[in-house]
Amino acid sequence: MNETADFEKLSIDELKKLKESLEKNKNEKLSISKKNSFAPKLDIIDKFTSIDELLIQSIQETRDLIMEQKETNRQMQINNKLLLALFYKESADGSVVQRDPIAIDTSILEEISRGGAIITRKIDLINQNISGKQVIFEGEFEGGLAEILFTSSTSTTDNKDYSVRILADNDPQYQGTFTEFEARGGTETDMACFEDEINEWYLLQFQNVNFSNKILIEVYDSSAEFIRIYIKYHKST
Repeated sequence: MNETADFEKLSIDELKKLKESLEKNKNEKLSISKKNSFAPKLDIIDKFTSIDELLIQSIQETRDLIMEQKETNRQMQINNKLLLALFYKESADGSVVQRDPIAIDTSILEEISRGGAIITRKIDLINQNISGKQVIFEGEFEGGLAEILFTSSTSTTDNKDYSVRILADNDPQYQGTFTEFEARGGTETDMACFEDEINEWYLLQFQNVNFSNKILIEVYDSSAEFIRIYIKYHKST
């Protein structure tokens, strides 16, 4: 791909390829620049060092810094473009509109972080009718469950007739019925369970569950229909 192309006009896939190409070539360009230096770096500066030698070194180092800054600025512009693509898209009539949160491609964050120490993922499950038992989420990695929120309508008490089990490394962190959690809801900082009378929702929320190898979230003994089940977790890479 032509690296001098106007990246504002590139697609997301083209931006990703350009980003990879720039990262690959950045160190090569800086290395070549240093090899082409018309004066060796002065490791020792003393009374025998001429002013010309100092000027030459200063010019070379300044040129290297400018080149590195240009590459960094270009990377930042591409990353900003990718981040905007997370939340906005161009509609058929050419106008720019915000994406539906459910359709947000959070994998772009991983592209930008380039395999950083932590990756954050969000999962939205809409209109889930769970009868009996169902595994909501399961993974084998080191990380943390930032939040899980169960939302169901108060139109029928059946929608709070369910139980939840959260296992971290096969150890139960939370396990019980909605009613049991509701009785404990005001006593724990990382768990809340109550009826939202304004929006007419039953809400059950858990936060801050850390694990080293495995996480499991399961609904069981259920006759509930969930408006939404929202999960946010962090994964170590």
